[in-house]
Amino acid sequence: MSKKKKTSQDYSEVINILVFILLVVVFLGAYIAGAQKGGLKDIFIKTEKAYLDKADDMQAAKKTLAKKEPQKIQIPYEKFSFVYNYTINVKGNAQNVTFKSAIPKDENEKQYISQLQLSPKPVRTYTDGVNNIAEFRFDNVKNQTVNVIISGIATQRTYDYDTAKFLNKNPEKERNLTQYLTPARLIESNDPLVVKTAQQLKGQTQKETVDKTFAFVQKNLKYNINSKTIGAKDVLKVKQGKCMEYANLMVALLRANKVPARYVVGNMITDSKSGRNMGHAWLEVYYEDYGWVAYDPTVIALPLYYKDVNGNTKKQTMEVNPSSSLGRKYIASSRNMETAFVLGYQAAGNVARPQVSFFENTKITKIE
Repeated sequence: MSKKKKTSQDYSEVINILVFILLVVVFLGAYIAGAQKGGLKDIFIKTEKAYLDKADDMQAAKKTLAKKEPQKIQIPYEKFSFVYNYTINVKGNAQNVTFKSAIPKDENEKQYISQLQLSPKPVRTYTDGVNNIAEFRFDNVKNQTVNVIISGIATQRTYDYDTAKFLNKNPEKERNLTQYLTPARLIESNDPLVVKTAQQLKGQTQKETVDKTFAFVQKNLKYNINSKTIGAKDVLKVKQGKCMEYANLMVALLRANKVPARYVVGNMITDSKSGRNMGHAWLEVYYEDYGWVAYDPTVIALPLYYKDVNGNTKKQTMEVNPSSSLGRKYIASSRNMETAFVLGYQAAGNVARPQVSFFENTKITKIE
């Protein structure tokens, strides 16, 4: 049988195939070279952005992406004006009413206070070794409402562990840590249940102990804004509370493990642009290398509500690195709950005891 003679068309098809193979080889070579120089990274970034653009749940998508990227450290200072207006109501006849309030003060690397004004003029201002306190007195108060106004400007940033480590500055050493290692009212660090729980949370280092305690508190407590103010030992039993209970429990557990910790009360800025805020309690832990570092275990418990691309409201629990404040801002007023506010009075003569109460109205405004 005779062989079929190849035509020019047959040669053309072979050449086309060889050219296609050559182009594939060249493309793969360029692709690999680009990948070695970061080309693959760019492709993955574009893929992730496309994922964000098409995701049904935008917040979940952003959360997934955020886990792959190193967290940016928030260290700039911001400036806020603050006005604390305390209204004291007296029903009945009081010979005098005394009101003591902690005053925001300078805290190295955290906040600096300027243009502080107190109205009316306090009878005295003093320090208890931790807080600055103003004492106000009103005489012959009968069925009256009196006001105390404390205002000023706070140049502030949150000093969390990541910030402290990034700045790497030598803090002022705390001379006496005894009061931050011993039991106190609502911080029963010597209670048997508190001690037993703390032993289970002790790590190889102080930082590990703090992180494990932080995780324990956020995992085992349920947030309840209507809960009564109770001490750490009772919080462990009922396993619920508001910010005060979260802070009290974590402080008590840390002190039981010989980690210096203290309760802090003030305001958390929930919106830096507007200065919107909420009265809040958190804590600070003392590190020999960094000084007092802020921790806020309550924020993890607060659900985050948002709307997806379809307009449906969804609920998401925040995942918070204990070392980071996630850019949250705090203006601290007192580092001891017992001296944050003290209200007292003396009845006039033999008349019935008056009813004395007060409430706070806070206004915080972003300046720059």
